[in-house]
Amino acid sequence: MSTGPAGWRPSVAEPHDTGGESVCWLPQVCEDCGRLADDEPPTVCAACGASIDVP
Repeated sequence: MSTGPAGWRPSVAEPHDTGGESVCWLPQVCEDCGRLADDEPPTVCAACGASIDVP
């Protein structure tokens, strides 16, 4: 396996202190197929047509 020119090392990304989304998307996950709904519950899954209700 080649690592590039002699003495070359790939750069390593520094960890970031910023987090991801602060909201929980779990109520928007379809229980039947696992797809994330486009709208807030209550809604219908665009992939399988299952009802996604308010928890």
